[in-house]
Amino acid sequence: LKRLIRVTRDTINTAPAPAIAASVPFDPTTIDESQIFEACRPAMLFFTLVDRIQTIVKKPAEAAGSSSSSSSSSSSSSSSSSSSSSSEGDASGWVSQMKLVLVGHAPKLQGEFKSLVGTFEDELVVAESFSEFFDIAELLGDVAPGSPDEFIMAAWKA
Repeated sequence: LKRLIRVTRDTINTAPAPAIAASVPFDPTTIDESQIFEACRPAMLFFTLVDRIQTIVKKPAEAAGSSSSSSSSSSSSSSSSSSSSSSEGDASGWVSQMKLVLVGHAPKLQGEFKSLVGTFEDELVVAESFSEFFDIAELLGDVAPGSPDEFIMAAWKA
């Protein structure tokens, strides 16, 4: 989260493109929390959405992996001995496992994605401050002790 804020700050401060400077019109010496929020909002929305999608998709995969782990203990020992296999083989294994999860849990995933879109449109997009956004995105635990506003200003000035 701190890295996202710093990258946004650095992009705005060093951006030669007038479109970026025009999209976030502020003076870096007198910036306030609401201006920082407006600058960081697009990236925070994107990364929060990606995180939620990964959480939804990987949840059934972890449950399926734990239920089949007892029956595949012999195959796991043979696969651990071949840890020098190419990354291409690992990638195709992950893809086929994810394909099975998506096909096997399609109705459940569809409901969770519908809920995600509702939360995204009705709550995240309309959030007006870091405190509100962090609360909705369940990121308050990732913020250092203190208020989210203090965290943001410290990260911005770092």
